[in-house]
Amino acid sequence: GIDAGRIVTLDGGCREELVVELWIVPSGATAPTGSNSATVDPCPACKKQAAPRRRPRRGRRGDE
Repeated sequence: GIDAGRIVTLDGGCREELVVELWIVPSGATAPTGSNSATVDPCPACKKQAAPRRRPRRGRRGDE
């Protein structure tokens, strides 16, 4: 497998469509920078309100 320490992820910002760039870089080479030419500001997904978290239901006393 691939050593997890060799994998780097970058957040390229919010875009209209999902984009994934995969770069294979030799050891010791300068890491590439992500392209941010198609970013959208403000991000529509960021404007959504987070859904309220539900608390797990607790059992009644004596139920086991």
